[in-house]
Amino acid sequence: MSDTLISIRGLEKAFGEQAVLRGIDMDVHRGETLAILGGSGTGKSVLVKHLVGLLDADAGSITMDEGEVVGLGGKHLYAHRRRFGYLFQGAALFDSLDVGENVGLGLKENTSKSDDEINAIVAEKLALVGLEGIEDKRVAELSGGMKKRVGLARAIAMEPEVIIYDEPTTGLDPVTSAVIGELILSMKKSLAITSLVVTHDIPLVKRVADRAVLLHEGKLIFQGTVAELFASEHPRVRAFVTGTVPVSNGEAQ
Repeated sequence: MSDTLISIRGLEKAFGEQAVLRGIDMDVHRGETLAILGGSGTGKSVLVKHLVGLLDADAGSITMDEGEVVGLGGKHLYAHRRRFGYLFQGAALFDSLDVGENVGLGLKENTSKSDDEINAIVAEKLALVGLEGIEDKRVAELSGGMKKRVGLARAIAMEPEVIIYDEPTTGLDPVTSAVIGELILSMKKSLAITSLVVTHDIPLVKRVADRAVLLHEGKLIFQGTVAELFASEHPRVRAFVTGTVPVSNGEAQ
């Protein structure tokens, strides 16, 4: 089996006159944790939305296990999306549901499993993120870090092949951010899962990522190992990593 799970070639997307992705070529390796980096408005979220089929590309190709994603529709697109779990930036939990109902929502709506089966899976996934026995708690009772962990339990409930972490440490204190980092590492180890981490958090990248890509003005200006990222002499890569100047200043090289 190939080490390449997702392959992107020549991906382009524009909204009106604004070109957001401009010829993206990159791969996602099976079982890796890949950090997707870039300043605000550089195309990170647009790129991820293409991967899960939420946006249609203007040009280019995305393959997953060598099957074309661009142009998928109907039941084929639905099946493709089920290969992904998504931890939203704000956790995106439903206040009207308790923790157990939030975690089991996808299972209830998309499978024929019984309530007992769903409850067992919910308990298992909550235990994986260190939150045993809180199924009956309300969302309002949870801290920010706990909400992230419940969101992660929900993301893995359907046993996806890929987890997308959207700015997983935004708004969290350093200690809680470190806990989230440990959870990302734990998910990789216990589930042998492929992880895409969209983030600005450089310490998190150092801690959890195997490789990284850096977008600037819709183009990839870096892709490689984390060691290569921090050793890069490219001025815009160094600017992003060190936080010395905004990445958006000047022209991409």
